[in-house]
Amino acid sequence: KRTRKMNLSFGQKLLVAFGILLLLVMGAFTLSGNLRLQDTTDTYVDALIEDTVAQSTSSIADWLNTRLAMTEATAKALESVETDAEARVILAAATTGGGFIDVYVGRDDGYMLMKDDASEATLPADFDPRTRPWFKQAKQKGSA
Repeated sequence: KRTRKMNLSFGQKLLVAFGILLLLVMGAFTLSGNLRLQDTTDTYVDALIEDTVAQSTSSIADWLNTRLAMTEATAKALESVETDAEARVILAAATTGGGFIDVYVGRDDGYMLMKDDASEATLPADFDPRTRPWFKQAKQKGSA
């Protein structure tokens, strides 16, 4: 076997060196660009998430405040009713208008007044609103 020695001229050696250097520089630029793109993308995604959370928080707060205002208005309207039938009209309107599943009133005598007889029929026979946390809290606070 004969090995052949390769003799490169100075120009060829210089060309190979510049080729290798060019590949190293291109690799470094590619890596640098990738890292900056990743950082920019992470920053952009984080900003989008924060903006979405802020908008959602605001929307939820508005929704809750609207429901609270409707509940307070219903309680105020119920102060002037004289019969259960009048109260049921207000409860039914609040249920529909507020998008609630149900709106009801627990009374001091243990009676649970709901928007209609069908809703009241779903309650257990021994149901007493006075034992419920929301009733106790309203009594303690002195308002609905």
